[in-house]
Amino acid sequence: MKVINYKGGSKIKSYLFITDLDDTFLNMKAMVSDEIRERINHMIHEGLQFSFITARDWNSAYKIVKGIEINLPVAVFNGAAVVDFQSHKILEGDYIPIESFWEIVNIANEHQLKVNFNYKNNDRVQKGSKIILEKAKKNKIRDVFSCSIVSNEKEVLNIHKKILEKKLLGVKINLYNDPNNKMIKILDIVSLYSSKGVAIERIKKICQYTDDTTVIAFGNGENDVEMLKEADIGVGVGNIPNSLSKYADIYLEYNGGTSILEFLEKYFYERRD
Repeated sequence: MKVINYKGGSKIKSYLFITDLDDTFLNMKAMVSDEIRERINHMIHEGLQFSFITARDWNSAYKIVKGIEINLPVAVFNGAAVVDFQSHKILEGDYIPIESFWEIVNIANEHQLKVNFNYKNNDRVQKGSKIILEKAKKNKIRDVFSCSIVSNEKEVLNIHKKILEKKLLGVKINLYNDPNNKMIKILDIVSLYSSKGVAIERIKKICQYTDDTTVIAFGNGENDVEMLKEADIGVGVGNIPNSLSKYADIYLEYNGGTSILEFLEKYFYERRD
């Protein structure tokens, strides 16, 4: 494991550790092992400042990480929503322009494809449905964090092309492969102004971290570039793309979250003593 000196040397008073989830902190089954959960919780009880930022939606992320006693805000939808992990309350968010959202829905309908979406409802993240979508036209739901279309590669790329042709305002479009099915592709859309880097800034502000705090971020993919760029120390996990390696000060092997756990224990306990 490559080790570097922290910026600021002895002046640093605290550390904030933030990790991506899939193919970084989670194992190959997209789970957290009981041992990792137990050892992370032990450090949190001792004062570890630990959070995560993920492309996953809130319900999915919470279900996976539930049991880790995170006492900080976390971010989902690639940083579009910052949520209090314990109360589930939305603290900050960026929303897709509603006109752009309905354009996406119309394009999907033309191809008889379902639009998955998540929106703000009573300060909580609410997962949308076909029924809610119909009601949305009347109730004028406006605060949509993200929407996605999941299908085979040909259909998703076709939808992607049509959305680009529309030149929709205020949106950021990402394409992913389904981690559980190589034949499936995911088109994910969030606000143009959201990113994992912006989410770090918001978490720091909400928690009133000072300039003495060193942010250490772990990531593995293209969507982690802004997160590692914003961090004081970037940690690349696994076989990372060139775009991310530019901001990685440290490299760890990917082994289902164990390498991150060992990194946390090493730096947390050494600097606490």
